[in-house]
Amino acid sequence: MKKTTLPVLIFLSVPLVICAQKRTEDFQLNLPEKKVQNSLYSSIRFIDARDDTALVGIINRGVLNNRVTLITKQPLKDQISSVFTALTDGSAKNGELVFHVRQFIMAEIHNGSLTGKGYCYMRANLFAGNNGIYRQLKSFDSVVAVKSTYDVTKDVLKTGSEVMTSFIASNLSKEPVGTEAYSLDDIYKIERFEKRDLAVYQANVYKDGVYRSFRSFVDQTPDGQITAKVKKNEIWDIFTFNKKGKKDKVWQKDTYAVIYNGIPYISTEFDYYPIHKRDGDFYFTGKAKAAVFSADVIVTNVLFLVFLGDLLIPYGEATFEMKIDHLNGGFIRLKQVKKQTN
Repeated sequence: MKKTTLPVLIFLSVPLVICAQKRTEDFQLNLPEKKVQNSLYSSIRFIDARDDTALVGIINRGVLNNRVTLITKQPLKDQISSVFTALTDGSAKNGELVFHVRQFIMAEIHNGSLTGKGYCYMRANLFAGNNGIYRQLKSFDSVVAVKSTYDVTKDVLKTGSEVMTSFIASNLSKEPVGTEAYSLDDIYKIERFEKRDLAVYQANVYKDGVYRSFRSFVDQTPDGQITAKVKKNEIWDIFTFNKKGKKDKVWQKDTYAVIYNGIPYISTEFDYYPIHKRDGDFYFTGKAKAAVFSADVIVTNVLFLVFLGDLLIPYGEATFEMKIDHLNGGFIRLKQVKKQTN
């Protein structure tokens, strides 16, 4: 297994569209064979924050690699309970775990070669608690890549199970790393706490300048002042100033965002697009590649495409409404808002 850091483009929170005629297959977590002695926790509570609590991915079956939708006929909550029971014994202490799953999805792709690739993405948090007071124990936000010459489907399913079960098992003997105390209701609303310490999410007025990274944008610490031209919500001719006071062009590929006259613009490979804040999140509408099928395809782009299936033409560009992920600055595609052009 290979963990892959999430790229800038992430498209996992789109409304998932599954054609009714597609076959389904049940996904079951494999029960661990070894127990964890002296676990600090003897019970687990499962919070499923996914948009679709039954869907867990897409795999290929048959010589034609027909797409099959992975679902959990037995609720994931019950499967996690069985996994936890298999992991612990009478030596466990009386602590309680809360397993908060926000994304869990698997997919596999074939590019015409004998070698297949698969991916599993999970975003989750573990909290440890006693008497209704919880502290964060561990977080997980990664794509795990799988490559196989023989049976990538089998390896993807095995990896998906291992990602989830090992996350629990590897933390049963650990104390919380966080000091902040949460109630159970707070955990359900954890995004509110995550954004609380992010300056840009709390600001009503934004600092002008060029932002080379998502981190500097979030912290509202510009990497330099800019001058630019703006007309009808379009910004161009963006320059910053070097140490000698001379103008240097601001290149999109080296920039995460710019703010000019208090208006933020996101930088993409296509253009700068104005950002709008709504209900505590940042959104923009702009072009994105509809699909890129290659050996080095962006992992999460693939996961997005397998769900839209035939509803999305596999090549060209399209315009989407997107949301900025508050944890890593990724672009989450929400919906296509303009007919695709090739």
